[in-house]
Parts: sequence; structure tokens; C-alpha cells
Amino acid sequence: MDEKNNIDITVYEEIEKLISSLKIYVADKKIDKLLNKHSDDLYLLFFKARIHYHQGDLEKAKSMLENITKATPDFFSAINLLCIIYCELDEYDKAITCLEDTIASNNYDYDVVRNLADLYLNMERYEDAIQVYKGITREYPDDVEVFKILAELSKSAEYYDDALLYIEHALKFAPGDAELKNERDELLKRKQK
Repeated sequence: MDEKNNIDITVYEEIEKLISSLKIYVADKKIDKLLNKHSDDLYLLFFKARIHYHQGDLEKAKSMLENITKATPDFFSAINLLCIIYCELDEYDKAITCLEDTIASNNYDYDVVRNLADLYLNMERYEDAIQVYKGITREYPDDVEVFKILAELSKSAEYYDDALLYIEHALKFAPGDAELKNERDELLKRKQK
């Protein structure tokens, strides 16, 4: 992303803190004042879209985020929030297209890929979800949470050997995880039968 329109970084940090602590009114007033001087600042516009989102104005937030992501296709926070809004508006196909297009550009971050996998899972597109989760494990072999999900999906499909492999791998990075140990023990008992 380009330089932030000569606004001091601490201003953005302050706005982020206000929004994160749900001081929406205060953040909104600060953003509006700054937008009067910097009306094309994409970060301020993104913060304003977040304000609309928190206020429940999903259509306004969506419109702003669509404009931001067109102008800056590598603004991953905007892409992710836009996809969340699409889902809240039951526009799942738009969310999937947005995430898939971002990934196809070969310019994306972890959250974009993870959101696509999770969206596929929630839509019960299990094969698609598995493929994306497996892709995540190739880039992030220490992502215990993804290995847990793959194990659950494998168990659901009665691929118990695969589930055991995923759990064993996850245990390499989370050896003290009691839930994983219990799952492993359960699968080993099943295998012995």
C-alpha cells in the first residue's frame, strides 16, 4: 500500500484503538474531521466503512469497501471485512468470488485464504474446504487449528487414518494440548478394534 497521505501513523493507531474499544462515536467524529482535509485517504475511508459496519449500515459499508478494494486490490483488511459483510447480507457467492479472485492474483495474506476455507466449510462445500485447508498447511505447517479442522473433517468422512495423521502432526506443535491427545487416543482405540 502507498504512503498514508501524510497523516501521522499515530493518528491511524489512535483511530484503530477507538474502534477496537467500540468508542464508535468518538472515532466517527475524528474520522469525519480528517476526511474533510484528506477525502481520498483510503485508510480513513476504511475506518469510516468500519464505523458504518459497527452502526449496522451494511449497505453503506459494503459500497465503501467495494470502492476501496477496486482502488487498492491488496488492502486485505478491507477485502476481509467486505467478505464478512457479503456473508451477513447472504451474498455468499460474492464473498467467495472476492476471496477467490484475491487468491488468484497471487497477492493475498493468510486471513484471505483462511476466510475462504472457513466459508467453504460453513457452506458445507467440504471438498473445497479441505483443498484450501491443505494449501494452508503447506504454507503454515505449524497451524494447529487448521490441522484440528482437517482431522475433524476426516473423522466425519470416516477417514480415521487421515484424521490420526493430522492430529499427530498438530501434536508436534502443541504437545500439551489435552484435546488433541484425547482425540489421538480415541482414534488409536478405534484402529485397534
